[in-house]
Amino acid sequence: MVEQPGESSIGSAVCGAKRATSPVPPTVMAELMDKIGQRTSADGPHVMWDRTLNVGGHPVLRHRDRTYVCARVVWEQTHGPIPQGVTCRHLCEVRRCILLNHLALATWSELRRTAVSERVRRRAVPEGSHLLLTRAGASVSPPRISVSGNSGSVQRAVWSEAFGPLDRGQCIVSTCREPYCVALAHLARQCAQERGRRMVELEVMPAGEDHWNHKLTWESVDVIRRSTEPAARLAAVFHVSTSTISMVRSGKRWPKHRRPAPDGPREVQTASAVICAEKVFPCNSSAPR
Repeated sequence: MVEQPGESSIGSAVCGAKRATSPVPPTVMAELMDKIGQRTSADGPHVMWDRTLNVGGHPVLRHRDRTYVCARVVWEQTHGPIPQGVTCRHLCEVRRCILLNHLALATWSELRRTAVSERVRRRAVPEGSHLLLTRAGASVSPPRISVSGNSGSVQRAVWSEAFGPLDRGQCIVSTCREPYCVALAHLARQCAQERGRRMVELEVMPAGEDHWNHKLTWESVDVIRRSTEPAARLAAVFHVSTSTISMVRSGKRWPKHRRPAPDGPREVQTASAVICAEKVFPCNSSAPR
């Protein structure tokens, strides 16, 4: 039975651990190839290893107190030593297969990008114009993926594979309203600040009083903007930072165009804000006017 590659790391595409980079000594190459020929069998288009596997599921062979990765032995027997920084990968995506025609060289960065592509392809299904994740990694928004122990955005990984790494401060956003879509045509590059504004505009990210952790209300925002008190005192009263007070006053936080329509006349809200201000500043008549 053909073994399918795992999904826990880039090991599904790599022949052996990163540390196994020393070339095979020519004096033992013939003995290793004899043992490999005795311990393999044909399985369709593959030549499958029937013995020991390492932690990543790749064929290994113990000889003279040293462990060899079989795919590397097969490659070096024909093409010579593998250069530093380069390793062997399975084109057929079957780790137990050591057929020479199913092997190729790749750098570790290429393997990481390829591993991301393979895992996204197995987890995503087309739905109309979208490509939606349906398995692990789709439980959070935006969806994330773990490669070599590092967790990151699936959409960022898909973009980086196609167009290269992003500059510092840039991120990937979905131009459609589907948070689990990883279709390349629906992805765009933006700075982090623009991404936050867009997610609020698309109502993907709650803002204002709809945010689960909001500390201010629209009435308190009115008090802050109309007050002449120092930012430090307002920050202590409302339990926020002085930078938040400054951004509320300038309109960068709690912008007016995001304010919901009032349920009653404007005078009612203004009166509520004055009452709120009188509770905030009871010791003097410093309520906003």
